Amino acid sequence: MSPLPKEQQLAKPAFNAYERHVNNVNHFIIPYQKEEPRKVTGETDLDVLLREYRFIRESEEEDAKSWETRLARRHYERLYKDYAIADLSKWREGALGLRWLNQTEVLQGKGYSYCAATDCDSAEELKAFEVPFTYVENGEKKATLVKVRLCRSCQVRMVESYRIARSKQS
Repeated sequence: MSPLPKEQQLAKPAFNAYERHVNNVNHFIIPYQKEEPRKVTGETDLDVLLREYRFIRESEEEDAKSWETRLARRHYERLYKDYAIADLSKWREGALGLRWLNQTEVLQGKGYSYCAATDCDSAEELKAFEVPFTYVENGEKKATLVKVRLCRSCQVRMVESYRIARSKQS
């Protein structure tokens, strides 16, 4: 005879699916494993995107057969390439980072209604620039023109960044 009343014997614990899974693993699988648990190794989608990402995609890449290139291409097609977001955090070193907008930023108005600098949310005195952007991708030097909308203080930082970068090249 069980020490619990019949109502409590029939009642199931209030576990959700994840808690039930963790409970089963802890009670039935882990105690009976004879070897050390293996770590899962491999690439995630983020690793593939970081490796296959291109700031500007060429049209000849459309015929790519590998799933990695198709994944990166699909991600690239979902970006909004009218205006760019600028990272001016290293402007004193003459470095400027640019990336395309994603859907969330477009809906918030970042880069068009608000300053495109990553650390600025000003909406006053915005001015659009078409800046030459030179970068190295896969060991190959590339250049393109990119549109950016910045507030007055971020404009000054961007211009100073270009001046510092130009003086380093000379």
